[in-house]
Amino acid sequence: MIDEMQDLDTELLGALLSVQYAAGQRGWPMYILGGGLPSLPGQLSESRSYAERLFHYCMVGKLAPDAAAKGAVLRGQALDTVLDAAGGCAYFLQAYGRTLWEAASEKEITVGDARLAVELGTADLDHGFFVARWQRATPAERNYLRAMIQDGEGPSTTADLSGRLG
Repeated sequence: MIDEMQDLDTELLGALLSVQYAAGQRGWPMYILGGGLPSLPGQLSESRSYAERLFHYCMVGKLAPDAAAKGAVLRGQALDTVLDAAGGCAYFLQAYGRTLWEAASEKEITVGDARLAVELGTADLDHGFFVARWQRATPAERNYLRAMIQDGEGPSTTADLSGRLG
């Protein structure tokens, strides 16, 4: 099992794919379970042209409210505050959960604690998660993101983005 598989160096990724392919040809029970960013399937195919045949890809999107709340130790309005802010994004839930434990003033987590955790977690995301990705983006990717932001929280269609970008 490999988490953050997109971070493997090209040589190691290629070696793993070659071994997986050889094991499959010989009927050996070998499996690679990998988790990673949406760019991972492209990286796998770039490493070995046959990689798309080796894997079954499952995309994890936004979590439904009941799934996002599963296992939560807070309840009521405090829970709703965190769930609303995260919008079903598992990474955001993790960020808010971390700041929630740091912000909680008592044994019982209050709505005020949840609001403070969302504020602190959002600041962490703004200064870490988003800034790092923006800095890694190419000029063309930045232009694409600027065109997408015009749609606000809604989805962006390819036709709309194409028109905006000329």
